[in-house]
Amino acid sequence: MRRLLLAATAAAVAFGAQAADIYVSLATGKNKNAGTKEAPLKNLWKALEKAETGDVIHLAEGNYPGKMKCGWFMMTKPVSIIGGYSADFATRDPLTHRTLFQPGTGFDIDYAVQYVTRRLTEMGYAPQPCGRAGVTATVGQGGKTFLLRADMDALPVQEASGVDFASEVPGKMHACGHDMHAAMLLGAARLLKAHQSELKGTVKLVFQPDEEGFTGAKAMLKAGVLEAPEPQAAMALHVNSGTPSGLVLCGKGTFMAGCTLFRITVEGVGCHGAMPETGVDPINIAAHIYLALQEITARELPAKTPAIVTMGKFSAGHAPNIIPQEAVIEGTIRTLDRDVTALILRRIGAIADATARAFRGSASVEELASAPPLKNDEALTEQMARCAEMLFGEKSVYRLREGGMGSEDFASYTYELPCAYLLLGAGTAQEDARYGKPMHNESVVFNEDILPRGSALLACGAMQYLADET
Repeated sequence: MRRLLLAATAAAVAFGAQAADIYVSLATGKNKNAGTKEAPLKNLWKALEKAETGDVIHLAEGNYPGKMKCGWFMMTKPVSIIGGYSADFATRDPLTHRTLFQPGTGFDIDYAVQYVTRRLTEMGYAPQPCGRAGVTATVGQGGKTFLLRADMDALPVQEASGVDFASEVPGKMHACGHDMHAAMLLGAARLLKAHQSELKGTVKLVFQPDEEGFTGAKAMLKAGVLEAPEPQAAMALHVNSGTPSGLVLCGKGTFMAGCTLFRITVEGVGCHGAMPETGVDPINIAAHIYLALQEITARELPAKTPAIVTMGKFSAGHAPNIIPQEAVIEGTIRTLDRDVTALILRRIGAIADATARAFRGSASVEELASAPPLKNDEALTEQMARCAEMLFGEKSVYRLREGGMGSEDFASYTYELPCAYLLLGAGTAQEDARYGKPMHNESVVFNEDILPRGSALLACGAMQYLADET
């Protein structure tokens, strides 16, 4: 029943306060209508979705107008936080949301850190910095500890989504939904704070920088995020464009690929474009390297071994009539096996070196950052899947044995303690033409209606784990 209450309160945030009253009794399965709206408890989620902005939703354990042990929650119309999303239940003038939208990349997320810290403080938490641009806070006391993590960084993308809360920071956009992750964790923080007397242990909230660069999780681990208190398990959510809104994807085992970022620097000899024989063209060398690297996955790995080598950045020169001194290629290696990644990286080095020497130049390869394959703990993932089913129904949860080739630096946590990393559907083109575009696309738009579900699932998952471990 308590978990049902969590789901209800999280759903209520999407609909608001003051215009009308809805009374819901959780103990008897009956509702009392105050002359405004009907709310059949047999499908509480659907009932709450009928509420409108400005309504007050009263949740009671006993029959209304008896004593309302759980109190009531009055919410205002949802407005933006961090990136134009809401799940922290904040009361704000919706016209001010643009001033809250200042996406940053990597560790350069000062505004997000300040905002999250302030919102947690207003909720009654004592947030603490963790490493560079990380924030942590705890609720509850003693017993086991469960960690909830959200990332906060954006991408170096010029937004073209067309939404009215689009980024106003040139060249920076939340094209992977990390603002939604932070919003959902703030929503869960509010729920957990309201129900802290019911916690059978401690919940540790973690807001992390630089997931996209694959250095944020490692930096947080190095800074001691798994200490004082030491968590026994962890959970994270990620929104997923192209998946039906609200569908929870639960992958067991190796759920996401590891990713290694690399850079190839090719050195030649600069010269006049009219006299190429006097120099060594690094662009020509880099082009041959680019083509040669395609053979690694095509001819050097078994056909059933998942592996992708992508080179997404190729830069050289500053003028059309000058052969430059240097050319740079940057790319990624994605596999489900760290040994395969190491093999590919060695072959990239060998091919780049041999190709450059063949054309009278030189080449060096360096690893920039990496995240290992993400391994979900099967028992914990199943526990969180059942929690999602309890909240949203069996049809809202999909279990799968195989994940995709996307990568996530939360993977570093999965080698330290049992973890569950779930995906939350954020809309398809069949639902709305704006939805369903690829992640990291300049025009991607996520369905904000899933935010209450994310908050409810995070809070419920933590409470369920602690209750089961008591």
